[in-house]
Amino acid sequence: METPRKFKTSLFGYKKKFVNAYIMECAQSAEKTKTELEKKNLELEKDNKALTEKIAVLEKERAYIADALLNAKLEAEKMLEEARLETSKMRSGLELELEELRAKIRSEKDRILEIRQDAKNTLSEYIGRLDDINIKAEPEEEEAEETAKPEESDEPVADEPVTEDSDDDEDDDI
Repeated sequence: METPRKFKTSLFGYKKKFVNAYIMECAQSAEKTKTELEKKNLELEKDNKALTEKIAVLEKERAYIADALLNAKLEAEKMLEEARLETSKMRSGLELELEELRAKIRSEKDRILEIRQDAKNTLSEYIGRLDDINIKAEPEEEEAEETAKPEESDEPVADEPVTEDSDDDEDDDI
């Protein structure tokens, strides 16, 4: 702040020349300050306008990003729900297929048990038949063994030609 000026005095008060000079000086200073403030105001208004535009752009970007995030979230939820439904369908289909396979396995096990039982029955029949054959063949075998035994002697036995007996042919068919 400027110190107040002291004016020279004249007959009827202060000298007009100095007072007018001071007023002109103050007016010029005020005009200069006014011009500077107007320039500063214009610069601030430009800055304000630029910042306002930048805020508007940023607000649009923020809104765009917020919308994109919201859309992405909704799309992700939709995809998850679709995946859950598809998984559920696949699971139920696989469970049905698994149940069918289990049923096939059970039927094959039953079939194998039937085959096994049939095989046991067939083997039992064959064993029974073999026992019948052995029972019928045992008396003949004993006779054949007695006739086939050579007498014990110190002399070596010469090989005798084997002749076929026609009576034995009937027993071989059994």
